[in-house]
Amino acid sequence: QGAREAILLRLKELEKEPLRYRYEALFEDDQAKPAQTNLAARKLLSLDSADTLSVFGSAATALLPQFESQYPKAFFLAVSAHHEVATGKRSFVFFSSYEGLANMAIDCVKAKGYKRVAIIYGRRRGIQDCSELFISKLPSIGADAVAVAPFNPGERDFRTELTRIREAAPDILFILSWMPECEIIIKRARELGIATPLASMEAFNYLSDKSIAEGAWYPTGVNWTPDFESRFTAFYNHPPTYA
Repeated sequence: QGAREAILLRLKELEKEPLRYRYEALFEDDQAKPAQTNLAARKLLSLDSADTLSVFGSAATALLPQFESQYPKAFFLAVSAHHEVATGKRSFVFFSSYEGLANMAIDCVKAKGYKRVAIIYGRRRGIQDCSELFISKLPSIGADAVAVAPFNPGERDFRTELTRIREAAPDILFILSWMPECEIIIKRARELGIATPLASMEAFNYLSDKSIAEGAWYPTGVNWTPDFESRFTAFYNHPPTYA
C-alpha cells in the first residue's frame, strides 16, 4: 500500500509537467508469493498491455529474466536486493544489494566491539542470502556466530530458538524477518527475559510499533528524503511508510 501511494502521488505530480505522454499505473497484489507474481505479471503484460512491469521483493523478482524473454517489448524494474535479476538490456534494479546491507552490519558490529553474535532469520530468498553472507563475514572481524536459528515462514512460537540463543549468551541478537514474525520474535525474546541488545538489517523499518525495538539499531537501504516526506504528507495527510 505504501508503494502504491507513492507511485500515485508521483503520477499526480507529473500531470502538472509538460510531458509528451500520459502515464497510467495498474496494480496487482501478488501477496509476496512467486506463483501469484507469475499470474499477475502475465495479466498485466498480456491482457492489460503494460509497457513496463515493476516487481517488488527478492523472491518475486527472480522471475524477471523469464518475463523479459517472453515479452520482448516490455521493460522491467526490480525492487530487489538481488541485482543479478536485472541482466537484460530492458531490465533495471532499484534497491541496495544484500551484500551492501551485510557489509554495513559487519561494520557496525566491528565498530561496537561485539564478539559473540546470535542471529535468527526466516528462510526466504533475500533474507536468507543476506543472513548467510553476514555470518560468513563475522570471522573476518574477529567475531563468532554463537547461535544461528533459521526458521520457516509462518512460524509463530520461536521459544525453542530463542531459548537456545539465550543460553549462548550473545553480545548482540540480529533478527532478520518480515512481519509479523519479526514483531513476534522481539516480544517473545523480552518475555523470555532476553536483555541482549537487538539489531536487524532493514526489517525494523516495517514494525507497526517501533517502541518494542527501542534502542535497537539497523542498517537499511530504504529511506526517504525530507522533500519526499513533506510532499507525501501534504498529499495524504499522513507520513509515508518505508514500503
